[in-house]
Amino acid sequence: MLKSQIGGTQLTIIIYIVIFAALYYFLLVLPQRRRAQERQRLIDSLKVNDEIITVSGIIGTIKSIGEDTFTLQIDDNATATMTKDAVAVNITGQQRQQLEREKAA
Repeated sequence: MLKSQIGGTQLTIIIYIVIFAALYYFLLVLPQRRRAQERQRLIDSLKVNDEIITVSGIIGTIKSIGEDTFTLQIDDNATATMTKDAVAVNITGQQRQQLEREKAA
């Protein structure tokens, strides 16, 4: 009888490990992967003349785009070169999506 109890206990532990691994995946890994994909779509959607907001709060217009960087025109005589990771919001892209939704409705 003692041998069957030990086998049952081991099976219970394995079931708990599988449940915790599934919870970890669905609550932590999957949402992070979705955020990373959304972030990559934002970076890939950047175009010249898009108005953006950077993570530091600078608002400007993209004047040129390189492989990993872009030139942001902040004012008439002020430009800055930044990495694409610095983009927080693509204002022009959001406006495009809003217009597309309104046309579809």
